[in-house]
Amino acid sequence: MRVRPVILAVVAVWAVAVVVSVITWLAAGEDRNPDSAIELVLGMVLPGVLAVAIAYALVHLRNRRRRSRGRP
Repeated sequence: MRVRPVILAVVAVWAVAVVVSVITWLAAGEDRNPDSAIELVLGMVLPGVLAVAIAYALVHLRNRRRRSRGRP
């Protein structure tokens, strides 16, 4: 399994979630939660970076196991 398609898929899903989150946050008006844009960005960036790191690690581990078994 190649790393690039997996990372692109994770980033694409994350990007859609970010867009939906920003739209709903802006539409909330005075009832925004979190209250500041910085909290919103941190709440979206950290999980996305974590998701990309986990996807990369899983693909890397899977490829290593396949190579050790003699598969290409």
